[in-house]
Amino acid sequence: MQDDGLLDGLTALDISDTSQLSFTYQGRVDVLLGNSSSLDYKLRLAAKILTDPDKGLSGSDRGTLDVSDQLEDGEIRGYFQPYEQPTPTPEPDPEPDPESENAENAEEPPTE
Repeated sequence: MQDDGLLDGLTALDISDTSQLSFTYQGRVDVLLGNSSSLDYKLRLAAKILTDPDKGLSGSDRGTLDVSDQLEDGEIRGYFQPYEQPTPTPEPDPEPDPESENAENAEEPPTE
């Protein structure tokens, strides 16, 4: 990880399950490595995607980078899934003020 430039941005490392290795980079990208097969290549691929300013992710991207999947021909590809932006809860309509509502509904006094 140090040779790949990932160590400085490492926020968390999960090795509790050796078939589901993962780490968090800069607190904003969860990187799924899967098992230890081709781990060196997976780390280099993740580093390229995370740190290359021209071809990789931007510094503001947040989501999950999955480099765990190895195809039948041995190729490993990285897939990035951005986190969904939370949909803000709409503000409720303000409760009508009973006094102003009464004033609006009041009849005007007759003029003489």
